[in-house]
Amino acid sequence: MPPDASKQHYTPQLYAPRLGRPSERVKATTMLNALLEGASTTLSTSKPNSPPSTTSLSDTTTHFEPSGDILEDEDEEGIDCAIDAHSQKDMKDWAPLQDQFLMELIRPDGLGSSGLECSTPGCPSRSHSNTLSTPNLLYRCDECSHGRLVCQKCCIQPHRDNVLHRVKRWNGLFFIELSLHQLGLFLDLGHDGRSCLLPTSKTLKLTVLHTNGIHTLHVKPCTCPSAPSLFIQLLRARLYPATTVNPQTCATMQYLRQCHLLKFEAQASTGSIFSTLIRITDNAHVFKTENRYRSLLTMIRQWRILKMHKRAGSAHNGGVTKTLPGGLSIICPSCPHPDIHLPQGWNDPRQPTPWLYRPILSADANFRHKNRNRAANTRSFLSGLAYFVDEDQYQLYLSAYGAQNEMSTCSGLAAVDHADSKSSHGLRSTGIGALVCARHGCWLPRGVGDLQKGERYANMNFIIFSAISSVSSKQKNYREVLISYDINCQYLQKLSNRLADPRFPAEFRPNYSIRGVIPKFHADAHKEYCRTTYSFNLEPGAGRTDGEQCERNWSASNGTSNSTKEMAAGSRNESLNDQFGDWNFTMIKGMGLLLYRRRKAAVRAAEKHETLFHELDASMSDSDRTQWHSMIKEYQSNKFLPKVFNPFVKTMSTYPSLEEVKLSLLQAEQAHDNVSHNGGTSVASFLATGLELEAAQQDLLIRVSETKSSSARQEFNILEARLALDRRIKSFRNAQAIFMPYVTVPPEAVAKFAEKANLYLPSSLEAPEGAKLSPGEPIASTRVVTFLLLTKLSINRGFGFYCKPVLKCIENHIASSIVRANYFRSQRDSRGQGAHTRLHSLQEKTRRKINELSEKYRRNRNAFLCLVPDSSEVPNLTTDDVRDLSKAISSTGARHISEGHRENSWIWRSQLGDLSSDPEMHEAVRIEWAWAFARQERWKEEVIIILEEVRRFLVTCRAQYNEWISRSKAAASSSDITSGLRAYAVRQAFYVAQRAKQNMLSGIIVPWTFPGSPRPLLNGMTI
Repeated sequence: MPPDASKQHYTPQLYAPRLGRPSERVKATTMLNALLEGASTTLSTSKPNSPPSTTSLSDTTTHFEPSGDILEDEDEEGIDCAIDAHSQKDMKDWAPLQDQFLMELIRPDGLGSSGLECSTPGCPSRSHSNTLSTPNLLYRCDECSHGRLVCQKCCIQPHRDNVLHRVKRWNGLFFIELSLHQLGLFLDLGHDGRSCLLPTSKTLKLTVLHTNGIHTLHVKPCTCPSAPSLFIQLLRARLYPATTVNPQTCATMQYLRQCHLLKFEAQASTGSIFSTLIRITDNAHVFKTENRYRSLLTMIRQWRILKMHKRAGSAHNGGVTKTLPGGLSIICPSCPHPDIHLPQGWNDPRQPTPWLYRPILSADANFRHKNRNRAANTRSFLSGLAYFVDEDQYQLYLSAYGAQNEMSTCSGLAAVDHADSKSSHGLRSTGIGALVCARHGCWLPRGVGDLQKGERYANMNFIIFSAISSVSSKQKNYREVLISYDINCQYLQKLSNRLADPRFPAEFRPNYSIRGVIPKFHADAHKEYCRTTYSFNLEPGAGRTDGEQCERNWSASNGTSNSTKEMAAGSRNESLNDQFGDWNFTMIKGMGLLLYRRRKAAVRAAEKHETLFHELDASMSDSDRTQWHSMIKEYQSNKFLPKVFNPFVKTMSTYPSLEEVKLSLLQAEQAHDNVSHNGGTSVASFLATGLELEAAQQDLLIRVSETKSSSARQEFNILEARLALDRRIKSFRNAQAIFMPYVTVPPEAVAKFAEKANLYLPSSLEAPEGAKLSPGEPIASTRVVTFLLLTKLSINRGFGFYCKPVLKCIENHIASSIVRANYFRSQRDSRGQGAHTRLHSLQEKTRRKINELSEKYRRNRNAFLCLVPDSSEVPNLTTDDVRDLSKAISSTGARHISEGHRENSWIWRSQLGDLSSDPEMHEAVRIEWAWAFARQERWKEEVIIILEEVRRFLVTCRAQYNEWISRSKAAASSSDITSGLRAYAVRQAFYVAQRAKQNMLSGIIVPWTFPGSPRPLLNGMTI
């Protein structure tokens, strides 16, 4: 493959054939085998001066055969049911055999069938039966095959190379554990287990931590003149010393590897790991066990540092001190990297799809990852080399900044308002901020930093642009970067001024443009302007990215927060760096399957939404279509300008305000030459006062019902409110006598409490027979005037004013309640009792408001039905309706459908006719059309982005393969080290080739062409 072939433009096929079809599976099989059996690279794996040997990748891997469970569509629910049924059957089969299993578990505690003699054939002790009366001569090793009973000599001989096996001695009654060193066994160092040519009687007693327990081991160091240091001899015996000077504690490398993996998979603390080892050694706690917890802490810390350097190739690149900033991090192979896999001309301004080479990143802060102040806060050995920023540069930068004075102009952004007010007593760090890849979840190099207070701009500026500068350069930089951040509507304001500040590091200042969006889950907490302006659904080139990847990364790393909270600063930094590196590696291992599943879903959705949009678009006129396309293009180019028109939102006010209703009534009165009554009070003011009194009555009723055991102060306040309301009702009665003289209140109907008084509003009375109002009719017929005015208002605008806004308020309160509950549920382990109390208080307050609004809706509905009894446009609102509404709004509800998957109704896709005569209908159709257009555009982009991500992944594998092959030529001062450098590099190259193969087997094969390069990407990736 020519060197630059992978960087040439390619033409992706938007809707590639699905691999589940038999013909495509056979085609994919042929392609895969051709890819992996291309030109081979010959490498010598023998010792110097030995004849070279050639090993092909095909010699060490099996031939691929198509498998339906990989390429066919997976029915995951069916698989889960089958597994569950199989497990149930296994348990039923086992149940009647429990006693047999139990007896076999007890059997090894006795002698079994061996008897009181050594079971080794030909052992001299078998002919001396008189010695067998001494039970101490019989031993058993459970880790050896069958655990046979043997004498002391036969026990020692096979264990000279297995000095860490645990043996037991029969004491005549039961088996008791002992160490092999008690039988006189020791370990020779320096000669690969053989005895030193210069024997010495000097032995060292070591405590060794192994996977099967804590051992006491006697070792004999090599005393040859050319013998290396003791710690080197121990390392070559696969024992890792806790100190380099007079080591007394070691851990086997097998055990350190186990601890390392447990920290990743179980997120176990070192304390729990060591406690487990103590229980493995002596679960009954009847013997003295050496406490080597502190030593284990040191060894694990050193182990993780060395493993990161080893996997990053530091040993091949000149050593630890030559490691470049961010050089220990694992990069995302599918994100755009200018130096690795972007095609020629990717930065050309005339590029038709510039967003295809734009990184999509996700920023956020996490306050679970706290860190306490320690007297001995050690410096990290990985500062600036992996995922955390350079600590010295970071602290020097922060020292120049004071408190943050920015305040939020958007609702619910506590991250901005409390950036400097978060409690930090006793804490070195209140949390961490980070920037990650929003598409695949990989942590970025030098993209994590500690927070000292809240989510301050100064901290996040450094973290975000430190990370971006680590994956780009001034010479090969991006044209644009898309950042998802839950406070972007505030963060992007004056960002250019903050970055131009002389205190901000010059090397981080961007020479590219920044576009910001708000993660989809967080958008509901923002104002409507922010929800559309910063929407992923309306961002060209965003595809179907949701921007919530940081939250997923936090959920995976939060399990370590309790242990890292208590660590010293340096150890915590290294531990989190290690965790983030493992997360990246895990993401890369499964990236093939991830891209395959995404592509399968995206192709189907793109086809469906393209069809739906074309059906809708076909019913539009050419003039509307042209105008709306122009609106969308103008909005997307200038959406941050103050007066740009937004075609995705409603601009016409469908329902009038209270003042508009009053104005309508006043205009109606003027049309009939009406004069004001009651000292200047108009009909409009009279009706508005009645509605206000009705609402005040309802408020007081709720207040009284919620006061269960009232104090004297509460009773006083309620009585005072009743008296005030009673005075207002009496004043209303005076006006009512003028406007509604036919209303008389009998003495027995006077309520004892003001909140229960009947106001006799016009809507609660029957209409006069033959009531009508014609121009010129005298105003004296006030009952007819009032009734007809209110009837006209209710029919034409009443449902809009009285009922629909109330429903909208109920929906908003339920939505805010669900958002709060979901947020606190995601942060439940990091919140204290006070925060939970506040949450319950807020939720209770919201519940009361929802009940109040529901009652208001029912009251308004009854009034409306009194005026228009046959109307069906005002449905009844029950308690079940409110509960169902909460399910519909909830993101976890079964009825929830995201914007990207929403389908417009068939009504919109039918012939709508001329819309020019109805502006409101015309606007509604425009909004529906615009959102349908955005949906199909995002799905099309998603397919194209995934195809490009597949190409990047394979090109990155090729680049990493070539890099490891070049590293295999590294040399050291000794031949044995050179052999290790060579073997490790070749093995890593083999793993990269295998990873590329396995990811392609997962179904990510897609057809594309590389002009001038007929050979597949993976040709030559053989060993």
